[in-house]
Amino acid sequence: LHLLRERLLAARSFASSDNPQAIAFSAPTGSGKTIVMAALFEAILDQPDDQLDWPLDWQPQPEAVILWVSDMPELNEQTRRKIESTSDKVYRVNQLVPIDASFDAELLEGGRVYFINTQKLGTDKLLTKEGEKRTWSIWNTLTNTAKAVADRFYVVIDEAHRGMTSGRGAREAQTLMQRFLLGYPEVGLVKMPLVIGVSATPGRFVRHLTSSDAGHTLHQIHIKPEEVRQSGLLKDRILIHHPETATQAEMTLLEEAARRWRQMTSAWQSYCSTENERTTVRPVLVVQVENGTDRQLTRTNLADALVVIETALGRRLQENEVAHALHDTGDLEVGGHRVRKVEASRIDEDRNIGVVFFKTSLSTGWDCP
Repeated sequence: LHLLRERLLAARSFASSDNPQAIAFSAPTGSGKTIVMAALFEAILDQPDDQLDWPLDWQPQPEAVILWVSDMPELNEQTRRKIESTSDKVYRVNQLVPIDASFDAELLEGGRVYFINTQKLGTDKLLTKEGEKRTWSIWNTLTNTAKAVADRFYVVIDEAHRGMTSGRGAREAQTLMQRFLLGYPEVGLVKMPLVIGVSATPGRFVRHLTSSDAGHTLHQIHIKPEEVRQSGLLKDRILIHHPETATQAEMTLLEEAARRWRQMTSAWQSYCSTENERTTVRPVLVVQVENGTDRQLTRTNLADALVVIETALGRRLQENEVAHALHDTGDLEVGGHRVRKVEASRIDEDRNIGVVFFKTSLSTGWDCP
């Protein structure tokens, strides 16, 4: 956090649309990047946490404007809830503000953290148009804010590696994410004065800034896995096995994983009880299933998977213990169990969930250290 603070101090004193500054903040998945950003927001809008080492000359900016940009509504909602749950200085009701289609303002208001996703920024979206009961397009709002408070307008691009194309031959502003960096002259959008790119893999973001004509001063912060591993958040090794004989081998691996899950659950219960922890850590078994077809939800037999898990556990799975994060269906009835649909970002807050089925990826919308 102290590195981020130092880069921020150096960047914001020079930030303007004519002299744009960019900070590339990278750390391994599961290391708490969102928590670090929440602590930074507290220090900007209120006062730094007393337990953190902040310089005496640090000056909060209560009227600062923070805009959190992602390419998915689910990411924004996850971040909003995480900031709300971890911060006692940034409050959801009046400071964490989602920008929806009805938003219409000349400037973004100071002292707030706004959230917007690129799906609302297409040329056919209401936010990007003037007229039709709208005085200001979102592009007007951003430009006005950038010009009025350049030294205290922070644009945070979440998962900044996505949507960044490299190479000088790439068309400028090809993606909506890039317009925050390059501007969008056709609609009057200027370059955002200070952009913070947050990502576990910032290579594309950095390459884009260094290879394009964006003209940014780039400040880089890279947290090494070794540093995070010392905190216990990252394991020393993750072993991945790809069996050649799929069905039987995969069910065998699933059974072993379920046993490990049972052991870990028991170990955490014992530890939390011994240490008098107020909340017991509950591990979740996350099971990736195969993609399906037009007529089949998944090629994996979910009923067989549940039988294998119950065999390994030596008990029947409880009501509401099994969920899925498949985007193309709702609740399911599988082998006598109701497998309920759950949004990825809500897995952590649901204490009943023990097993989650998903398809391609759960990396978006859910933090899984």
